[in-house]
Amino acid sequence: MSLHASQRADWVRASVWEFLRGQDLGADLVPAEAMRANLDRSAPWIRVGFLDLPPSPAGQVDGVYTNRVPVNLLLDVHAPDGSNTDQVNLWAADRIASLCRAAMANADLPLYDYTNPDAPAAVAGVSLIFHTPPPTLQDIGNVNGWIRRRVTARGIYFERLAA
Repeated sequence: MSLHASQRADWVRASVWEFLRGQDLGADLVPAEAMRANLDRSAPWIRVGFLDLPPSPAGQVDGVYTNRVPVNLLLDVHAPDGSNTDQVNLWAADRIASLCRAAMANADLPLYDYTNPDAPAAVAGVSLIFHTPPPTLQDIGNVNGWIRRRVTARGIYFERLAA
């Protein structure tokens, strides 16, 4: 039995990354696993993370069993608070978080097949949908010279179970 492209969580995450890289968010994107974005303490950055949630059976699509898979995308915006540099923009974190929130609101992202990583192809009939509820924005507190905001976007996609 082979896996359908929609069963590859790494491809789902890579598809989201591809979308985010195409947005003008005003900050570097960094995987959640990274401890620190870079040594430049004067530039904002966004930690991108995913919260894995269990799938639930969704019936059949075109005769193929499917699962409804929720996706929680966490975008933690970090902007310098001025304690480590002479420059500070107190509104930078809010501005960047607002851009993240707007980018994810009502987003329909294609799911890409990365069998050939140099030329990923869109998977027919599968998309990542970030419609309801709208992305949330919250202050997660300042720490170590960074003003931080979190945007949480909740989406779904339908995983097809290959026969």
